[in-house]
Amino acid sequence: MTSLEICEYQANTCAAAFLMPRPLLIERVKRYKGDRLHLKAYADYPLLKDLAEEFSVSPTAMKYRLINLGLADQ
Repeated sequence: MTSLEICEYQANTCAAAFLMPRPLLIERVKRYKGDRLHLKAYADYPLLKDLAEEFSVSPTAMKYRLINLGLADQ
């Protein structure tokens, strides 16, 4: 991994934490779903889109943040 790739990874991680704070995401998922999102079945995809809209991020960014926090399956 090049130093530029490392810097980009760190910037993306920081931005995700800033835009989608862990405590807020945990609270939202518990409120709407209970435990975690199950994205493979697509049943929770509307909730993913709603969360992305609420936090003003793309559904893809929200998906990866939820997966990294252990709040969604892959």
